[in-house]
Amino acid sequence: PDGGTALSLHKFGKGEVLVLWGTPDYTKMAGFMQKVADWAAVANTRRDNPVPLTLEGQHEKLNRHYAIMYQDVPGVYRQKLPGVPDGEFFIDDIVSEQRLGLYRDRELREGVELTWISGMSPLKILRMIPRGEMNSMWTEKYRNTVSSEK
Repeated sequence: PDGGTALSLHKFGKGEVLVLWGTPDYTKMAGFMQKVADWAAVANTRRDNPVPLTLEGQHEKLNRHYAIMYQDVPGVYRQKLPGVPDGEFFIDDIVSEQRLGLYRDRELREGVELTWISGMSPLKILRMIPRGEMNSMWTEKYRNTVSSEK
C-alpha cells in the first residue's frame, strides 16, 4: 500500500533468492507458492495428491513412519504416500484411533483410500508399524491382504 517493494529477486552464489518483504495475503494469491516452487524447480511429490496438506516422516529410534494430513472437505480420498520405506506395515490413525490394517509399501505409494467424515477431526496422523513388530493377535481382526498375496 505504501508503494514499497513487495518482493525482490537477488543473485546468490550459483542461485537466486526470492525475498517477500512482508506477509502476503495468500487469500488473494491462489497458486502463488506453487508457481514459486515451479520456478525454483522444487520436486513436489504431493502435487497430484488429493490431500496436499500432508507431511511424511520417519522416526528412526522407534522404527515408525508417520503421515500427518489435514483435510477440511469431507469425502473419500486416495492419498499416495511416496516417502514410505520398503516393507509391510500395520497402520492406525492415532487421532481417531481407527485401525486400517496391514499394507505393503507398493500399495501405500500407489495410494491408500482414506475417509474424512463431517463433524470429525480434519487431522489424521497415520502411524505405520513394521509388520515384524506386530505380534498381537488382535491385528488379525483388520485388513490383512498381505498374507493372502504370498
